[in-house]
Amino acid sequence: MDNDSNVLQMIKTLNDTANGYKQSILLLTANKCGLFMLINDEALGISAIADNLNWDQHAAEIFLNALTAMGFLQKQQDCYSNTEISKLLLIKGAENYQGDILMHSLHLWESWGRVAETLVSGKPNRDPKVPRSPERWRAFIDGMSNIATISAVRLWDEIMLVNQAKLIDIGGGPGTYCYELCERLPEIECVVFDLPEVKELFAEHRARAGMENRVSFHVGNVHTDPLPDGCDAALLSNVIHSWSEEQNIAVLKKLDEALPAGSLILIKDFFISEDGTDPLFSALFAINMLIGTEAGGCYSRSKVETWLQETAFVPMDFIQLTEQAGVLVAAKE
Repeated sequence: MDNDSNVLQMIKTLNDTANGYKQSILLLTANKCGLFMLINDEALGISAIADNLNWDQHAAEIFLNALTAMGFLQKQQDCYSNTEISKLLLIKGAENYQGDILMHSLHLWESWGRVAETLVSGKPNRDPKVPRSPERWRAFIDGMSNIATISAVRLWDEIMLVNQAKLIDIGGGPGTYCYELCERLPEIECVVFDLPEVKELFAEHRARAGMENRVSFHVGNVHTDPLPDGCDAALLSNVIHSWSEEQNIAVLKKLDEALPAGSLILIKDFFISEDGTDPLFSALFAINMLIGTEAGGCYSRSKVETWLQETAFVPMDFIQLTEQAGVLVAAKE
């Protein structure tokens, strides 16, 4: 009996993994269609939902029932309302809204469906040189703000910049980490260093944060353009996984040349074990980089520390911020 039980559990694990995409696409589709925003704090009937979203009523009922079974809706008689997770994370304007990053995940769906092509070619299955559409840029940048909201609080809870006056956020996108830091340290300045495509979206986020006088934007490509002057701290949050080892070393050397003695750099990323198999999130994210970048990937903490050996930065601390992400702190002696 024990053996039969083990086999049944293994079959369940196999089936759950093989069919995980079904729940994923239903959630991403509901988010894209604005279902959770439509329902908001109300309880709506099938016909009202179908009419508002231009859905077939029969198809809508089956779809809504599935989302109810998944825990994102609750059903009473023929009316549907949002559950707590949907209210907290999927209603735009909520403090911990995550709908934008779900849109980014939906945009990745096609590339993930072509993993087999990448296994043959060893190359990304979408051309990194083809620019993102405005819609995809918005989903990406707004999504980065979604996932940074909680991480930024935890980061600055753990790390205090005592002697630093100006932080550069490399590839900082919406500037979320800068706004949280400026709320805590009224004397510090911040500059987001990112691509020109990001500038307009950054300005929207900065205006909402009311940080026009505290956080600036410097247009540039960190691999080819000089860094702005006057910085004595640098944040690299979720950017090293987009670059090769050689590119990362070159960026760290550029920061070494630009930042004075006593400066700090904070390297936050999805660090992975030495053998590349743990945690699962990082192992899967490495696939995301494989199919979407020329040479990116997830790196171990020790690998990044070897890169720092080619600079004057010395590792000082490592902090696990979330289940997925940690930050390596290094100081320039």
